[in-house]
Amino acid sequence: MKFLLPLIFILGPLFSKPNEESAARKIDAMVKSDLARRKLTPNPVVNDLTYLRRATLAITGRIPSYAEIKAFEAATGETKYSDMVKRLVDSPGYENMIFNFYADLLRLRTHVDGIRNLQPYREWLHAAIKENKPYNEMVMELLTSTGNMHENPATGYYFRDYGMPLDNLALTVQVFLGTRIQCSQCHNHPTQKWKQAEFYKLASLSNTATRANARSDEFLGEMRKNSRKTGDRNPEVLRQVLRNQIFEPLRVRVNFRNSNVRLPHDYAYKDFKPRAMVKPSVPFGPRQKSKKERIESFAMWVVAKNNTNFSKTMVNRIWQVMYGRGLFEPLDDLIPETVITNKRLLTYLTKLFIEMKYDVKGFVSILAKTQLFRQEVKDKLPNVTKVANFQGPYLRRLSAEQIWDSFVYLLRGYEGDFHPYLSRVQAQN
Repeated sequence: MKFLLPLIFILGPLFSKPNEESAARKIDAMVKSDLARRKLTPNPVVNDLTYLRRATLAITGRIPSYAEIKAFEAATGETKYSDMVKRLVDSPGYENMIFNFYADLLRLRTHVDGIRNLQPYREWLHAAIKENKPYNEMVMELLTSTGNMHENPATGYYFRDYGMPLDNLALTVQVFLGTRIQCSQCHNHPTQKWKQAEFYKLASLSNTATRANARSDEFLGEMRKNSRKTGDRNPEVLRQVLRNQIFEPLRVRVNFRNSNVRLPHDYAYKDFKPRAMVKPSVPFGPRQKSKKERIESFAMWVVAKNNTNFSKTMVNRIWQVMYGRGLFEPLDDLIPETVITNKRLLTYLTKLFIEMKYDVKGFVSILAKTQLFRQEVKDKLPNVTKVANFQGPYLRRLSAEQIWDSFVYLLRGYEGDFHPYLSRVQAQN
């Protein structure tokens, strides 16, 4: 065993996550270097209570309590700030905040037409956040989920766009890869390289179908008939409960078809004939091959390490949450003409996120520990065509969620099992 010890010391760092404090210092150094190149200086550091309020709002989505303020004022030692950040990212408030973040990102709803109850999907997302599931694993699970929502709650991702697989595909690329290919669903993109045929080739790789189970509809129909005959309202109430809570999540399923899709009947370009079948391929980056379903190849392509748009888009979204503006904007339109603030920093953050094994909580923690996060704010957001000068975070209004969560926390005095879908009645109780 002794001859293995040197190898362990050499390989150990390769399998461990980067140190948060050193990563934060490296980010600060890159920001300062970029400012110096443009003959700018960082803003002064804020006082402790301003930093506490900023960190609590950014990480938990609420203002700090009086008890938290007094505890932070009384804290001493070199780890005062890092201890505060750790307490916040390990709190239920962080789970609430990041749930709101994902709810917006995934366009989460309580129900959609044809499927009245998406509760299992929301609970799956909450559980994934609670265990801090790596972002790439979460996306992989969303994109490859099959069956109904009771068997596999992650299928709610496809049910969100029930009956619209091509729209779901376009939104998947936009959300996870920061690329808008919607135009190529109907025609070649007028300003970018995306071709209509490329869109349908990608659709052949991610060919999904949602179908309904007619037997449950027949059963519920019989219950309605019997209720009308007898005039008894109890069976009708039971029917609605069964429909909304049990049958609706069971009646539709996600299945993947390993088959090519056809171009539209009005396809107008010379490379293919209208309604021609097209073979699967990807519009950019290397295609990943799976021995199983085509959808696995599609999902592997989305989350691949060498498909840098995946990590780059996510770190930019988190950067925008913490500092008020992304390193590039819009957050979901990464094209060759996109103006990127500090390309060197974006490259480093992308690699860092991969080295951290796509740990979202850890990444939030690093950004909160930077000196940049503690500097005074800038009060004017630059146009998306202009480079952002990160002399400090950008000033923002409180969001509706932050105002609501702050009031609820002050009323209840604890976070507990509170989540964004808590009703006002529950909050008051």
